[in-house]
Parts: sequence; C-alpha cells; structure tokens
Amino acid sequence: MSADAGFELLARAGRAGSRDELAFFMTNRSVAAVRYDRAVLWRLARRPRPVAASGAAPVDPRSACATEWAARLLSLPDRSAKAVFAGAGGGAGGSALWIPMPGAGCGMTFERFAGGEFTDVETAVLEKLVAGYGAVWRGLGKDKPRGSRRRLVPPAVLILIVLVLVFVRVPLRIVATCEVAARAPALVAAPMDGVIREVTVAPGQRVEAGEALAEYDSRLMEEEMNIALRQVGVVEAELAAARARAFSEPAYRGEAMLLESRLEREMARRDALEIRYSRRRVTAPASGVVQLDDARGWRGRPVSTGQGIMWIVDPADTRVAIWLPQDDRIDIDLSRPAEVHLFALGGEGIPVRITYVSSFASPSPDGVYAFPAEAEWLDDSTRPALGLRGVASVYGDTVSLGHWLFRRPMAWARRWLGV
Repeated sequence: MSADAGFELLARAGRAGSRDELAFFMTNRSVAAVRYDRAVLWRLARRPRPVAASGAAPVDPRSACATEWAARLLSLPDRSAKAVFAGAGGGAGGSALWIPMPGAGCGMTFERFAGGEFTDVETAVLEKLVAGYGAVWRGLGKDKPRGSRRRLVPPAVLILIVLVLVFVRVPLRIVATCEVAARAPALVAAPMDGVIREVTVAPGQRVEAGEALAEYDSRLMEEEMNIALRQVGVVEAELAAARARAFSEPAYRGEAMLLESRLEREMARRDALEIRYSRRRVTAPASGVVQLDDARGWRGRPVSTGQGIMWIVDPADTRVAIWLPQDDRIDIDLSRPAEVHLFALGGEGIPVRITYVSSFASPSPDGVYAFPAEAEWLDDSTRPALGLRGVASVYGDTVSLGHWLFRRPMAWARRWLGV
C-alpha cells in the first residue's frame, strides 16, 4: 500500500474508454493499493443496485449477497458519508467499508473476509482512490459535442459495414472466475464412527505420510475392550469347567460345545474392538500440506465413517479451477490456450490449457451456479500459490463479427420477450 500505487491506479483509470471498462478496473485493480477480498461498485437510486464486482461478470442484482448489501446501504442514515461495517464480509474477523463517490451517484464497498478491520491509512487511501475514480466516471458520462448537422451514411459504407459484420471472423471469448487449486488433493476421511478428541496438526502444516493428524476419544473404546477381555476370561473359565465335567458326565459334552461357540464369538468381538482401538489415530495418507479450516472446531465433534476431515495437498502440484457463467456458456475451443489473470499478481495473463468442462452446473465458491472447468499450466515453471483468485479468458468457436457483437443483446432481448 503506497501513494505511488494510488497515483498509478488513477493514471490507468483515466485511460478507460467506457464506464464498463472503468467499473471493471475499479473493482479488480484497486487491490494493488489496499488489500481486500471483494469490491463492489453500486449505483445509488431509489434502491442501490450493483454495477460491477471483483471476480464476477456479470453481477446478479437478485443474488442473496446483493440483496443483503442493498438492505445495509438503505439502512445508512447518510449514504453520502463513509461507513464501516464491523464483522461483515462472511466472518467474525472480517470488516467492510462503504465509500461514496462524490457527484457520480455511485459508491463502492470493500470487504475483507478475515484479517481485521481496515486501518485509518487504508481507509484514507481508498477515499482518495474513489474520489479520483468519480472524476473519471463523470467525465465518461458527459455528452459529446454535437456537430452542426448529421450527414447521412452513404449506401456504400452501409454495404461495407454489413460485409464486415458477416465475413470478418473473430473467436468468441468469455470471462469467468477462477482459482488456483490443488491438482490431486488427498482426502483424509474418518476411518470409523466416533468422536474426535483433538486434531493434532495446524492448517498449512507440512506432514509426512503416516503421521498422526487427529485422535478419537478412546475412553469408550477402552471400556468396551476391557469388558470384552473380561467376558472372554469368564467364558474360558466356564468352558474349562464344562470340559472337566464332561470326562465323568457325558451330559456336559453338549454344554462344552455351546461354550466353545460362545468363546469364538467373544474372541471375535474382542479382536474387532482391538482393531477399532488401533484406528483411534487418523494418519496422513500422503505427504503434503494440511488444508483445514479450523482445527479447534473438530474437538468433541462426532463423525461417521467416510466423513471428510481435511485435505493433504502438494503446493507445487496445482491446477486452475474455472467456473463458467450459466448465462454465458459457449462451446469451448479446447485446442486454443486460455489466459488466467490473477488479481494478486497484477492481472498479467498466464497461458493455460482447458482439460475438462462439466455439462452440469453446480454452486461455485461465490454461491452462484456455474459450469465447473479445469485447466493445466502450459509452463510448469510458473505455478502460482494455492488459493489465488482471478478471472480466466476462455475462447470458443470462430464466429462472424456480427454474431460476436450482438450475441449478448439478442440473448437479453429474447429473455425479456420470452421467445
């Protein structure tokens, strides 16, 4: 966070050619000056409406997150002044800021999901940035000077435009949210039903294969095993007595046979309890780094067999998880490399190869239904750290320029008209 970074951001924002380009820049590039997890640009009217959000294209104003934030902004006594929301951003350790954009009828919210509140210096930097963005925003909205008289477009120019729209071919491109994820994570699952006494490792800790990760509460298992051992001893004593009587009294031979069967059952039960007791420690299936939300939250928690507890990942073995928007689904050209722009790395494009695209939509980490896709790095020497987020530029089939330009307006019109 520095003044130079803020000046550079304002200089780059001044080169924006449209308000849409400026909105994308404001929400996704301001992180170079102040760290945040999500930024949203709001247009203030009778009801606040989201214009753009970092890592989301387009923004759904009817989503649960947008509705909740609109209600928060409506509850402010004065939306022309900055406001601080303690504990916002999806966690008890998070915070959020509302900073208005003077004279533009807009404002921005900055959320930090974890890591404490925004400092006074960070707030001041964001206020300066938003004020500068507001000046650029107002400039892009001004009417262009009118000429003395509009000239009619010659028919030859119209024909040339039509020919260009029909015969010039360009590739379809969509922008989707993405995240650097582990390529082959090893799931650590509960080996049996029981209660976790304690998780013995911390998130991000390096572990080796076979190292203990968690322990079950073994008090009940020890009690059951002691009872089984005593029961085996009782049955063995009864069997020995019955066998001794069977030498002199043949009538006890049948009782001895029943006791032998009973002894086998009790010994099998004892062996099963010993095996269960030997599994009281959950061990790492492979070497790697522990991926776990909260180790203390597992204390005293009951688990069932096969329930996931944590992941073991290799930080050097990563892939790219991409979520293609439902409303912008196209046929992906798998032969053409896609580009990943990670926010933390300044948005520089990193080439990747799409390896998988799902045919079924599922919830993304942002809670929005999307089509999951996976990609591999084309250059193994550039593998960013796990958890970094950004946007991916994915390419589809080659289409006419007219289709490329009017695809979204036509889709919007068909949805609005219901045809």
